[in-house]
Amino acid sequence: MSDKTRLAAGFILASVKDGKRVYLLLRNARHGAWGFAKGHAEDGETAMEAARRETLEETGISELSVVPGFEWHDEYEVRKAKRGDYKKQLVYFLATTSRPRHTQSDEHSDSAWLSLEGALKKLQFDSLRNALKAADKALS
Repeated sequence: MSDKTRLAAGFILASVKDGKRVYLLLRNARHGAWGFAKGHAEDGETAMEAARRETLEETGISELSVVPGFEWHDEYEVRKAKRGDYKKQLVYFLATTSRPRHTQSDEHSDSAWLSLEGALKKLQFDSLRNALKAADKALS
């Protein structure tokens, strides 16, 4: 495996719909997996700056309130024919928005605001389900 490491960051984004907490999930257009708004940090960008930029690019949402102290870290190996192998360090922050209207980017084939239970059913990876459970607990 390569020694190369790439930082990616995003937000677990929560809102309230009909008096109930909901979370925004996005379905990746390339591989079909559901997840949260996230992407690779650009040169010189902090994880928080990358998370804000990627969330805006992927959802159109700029009005969000970051929940202090919440950070979910994950790390895994990525194998890409074009870019080569690298280690991805991922940081998710937690934020709420009172403006849940969003614009789906062309990176995604679907998107939805879902209850905790609905979101947990859509997420394929234990790491994302665990991150969402921790985020929900942080908001409770």
